[in-house]
Amino acid sequence: MTAFLLEQRYRHVLRLLPASYRAEREEEMVAEFMDMSGEVPDEVNPRPRWGEIASVLALSVRIRLGITPQ
Repeated sequence: MTAFLLEQRYRHVLRLLPASYRAEREEEMVAEFMDMSGEVPDEVNPRPRWGEIASVLALSVRIRLGITPQ
């Protein structure tokens, strides 16, 4: 069973990142998040964890402030 719903939700969270950063790294980041989440079927209504969302938000702020190299 695929985790299509969870993948789509991760992609939605990654929209917090600047488009240029996302264009280069989105696939890698989604794959890593999916690996960490394990096999979760769509039937259980999976969602990204709050810590994952917070880390993406923090990364987005650092990028926009120029603290993280692009």
